[in-house]
Amino acid sequence: MVIKAVSQGASVSSNVNIKNTTNQNQETKVKSSDVQNPVEDELQEVEIDEGISESEGVSASSQVSDALDKAQQQYTEVEQKYQEKIQECLKQIDEMQNRLKEINNQRRSLASQLTDENTSISQFMDAFRDLDKQKNEIYNNIETILSNITELEQGLSDARIQTQDIINQLSALTGQSGSLLEIQTSLNAGANNVEIGKSTPLGDAIVALGNSFVGVINSDAQGNKEFSGGKSQAWCADFASSIVKRAYQATGKTIPAGFGSSSVSGLLSWGQGNGRFIETKGKSNKAQIITSKIKPGDLIIQKENGASHTGIVTKVNPDGSFETVEGNTSDAVKNRQYKADDAKLTGFISMS
Repeated sequence: MVIKAVSQGASVSSNVNIKNTTNQNQETKVKSSDVQNPVEDELQEVEIDEGISESEGVSASSQVSDALDKAQQQYTEVEQKYQEKIQECLKQIDEMQNRLKEINNQRRSLASQLTDENTSISQFMDAFRDLDKQKNEIYNNIETILSNITELEQGLSDARIQTQDIINQLSALTGQSGSLLEIQTSLNAGANNVEIGKSTPLGDAIVALGNSFVGVINSDAQGNKEFSGGKSQAWCADFASSIVKRAYQATGKTIPAGFGSSSVSGLLSWGQGNGRFIETKGKSNKAQIITSKIKPGDLIIQKENGASHTGIVTKVNPDGSFETVEGNTSDAVKNRQYKADDAKLTGFISMS
């Protein structure tokens, strides 16, 4: 079992690469590139001992304390990376200022040669214009880097707030007894700013828990480990089944008898046998069916045109199009969008 405290910071632009030149006819070139927020790399997850059954009630106090220490340590590492990026930006500004001094010296040197009768005035003017162009580019790039520094400082502030939120959640659990599943549910939901409890609508809980794994599960190995009991297999149905079960438990509701399957066909059979399947295949009014009957938290079933896939509906739009969160989508948990007349769509299973 893994407790994941997900932090979703914004990416920032920085790391401006500079090519200094000394020849007056060459341009100073500055290129900005996107740099991933270190929070996404360093504060991605807090792990607690694995191998404990979800249904087994255990005291998690000591494990939560360990997770607290790790969260604080990771923030220190994140802060250091942000500070390093800021220092890189400041160093680049210093280099640009030195280049400005070189350009000014070149301008003075050119001006001193104006009295040379053998020198063409047009050549001087071209050289001055070239130097002025370089200066303007450098001023623009300095302005960009200063903006990047502001974004980095804001990113660091956001990381500090996010880390404190995680620490507060962990601290609230210290000394409490409960299953690791309850703790995991609390932290994953907290990452989406959703408090899940017995009063939380089931559909909202399913959506929040599903979305909490977007950007966290990014490979088949991770998906199989988290949702398939470590078995190497297609895991879209395992993801949907696991998330729905966790949401039922988190909201204090009884999981429907027989629910859960590692195959799309198994989920479809369960939906049909329990009066929960809503078919859209072959219907001329698919959009109307979707807008009137489908809700966030329901499952999508795709079994047409060679497809065999499932996911969780997160939003239904007025035109019948809808959005989902799905496992085993390009080997990850991802959000997707569909039109009402999607060629692979068979129907939906009502869960909420």
